[in-house]
Amino acid sequence: MVLDGKRLFLFDLEGVLCTHIDRPEVYPMALDLLAALRRTGRDFVVLTNISRKSKRYILERLNTLGFDLGEADLLTAGEAAALYIKAKGARRVFAISEGGLLEDLLTAGVEVVTEAPVDVVAVGASRDATYSDLNFAMRMVMAGAELVCA
Repeated sequence: MVLDGKRLFLFDLEGVLCTHIDRPEVYPMALDLLAALRRTGRDFVVLTNISRKSKRYILERLNTLGFDLGEADLLTAGEAAALYIKAKGARRVFAISEGGLLEDLLTAGVEVVTEAPVDVVAVGASRDATYSDLNFAMRMVMAGAELVCA
């Protein structure tokens, strides 16, 4: 079989393992597939571009559905952005987020601020960002802050 020699498998979340994360339904055989990979000694990582929900939330939600995932089995866009920002050594971060990216930044130990100066402007999904938030973010980027989009 084509996959016999493969050791690492990457899966998207929404539309692959389950439906929408807010009202998830597990796709048939998704749980069996991940269990079979573990049983045969293969590694996998679930990747998602979701930034509106934190890694903690997504992990808890998936485990409630029966996935039995650990911290290392999931990488979210919010967590990736937070780890990148922390690795860059940014001291002051302004975040536009519905909460997920904000929680991931705080979990990573990044200082989140709402006033200048700002080293990084981090932007995640946000349906309630205000003109004031966007204007401040733009001014900070124009003043030299790095823009990181989750």
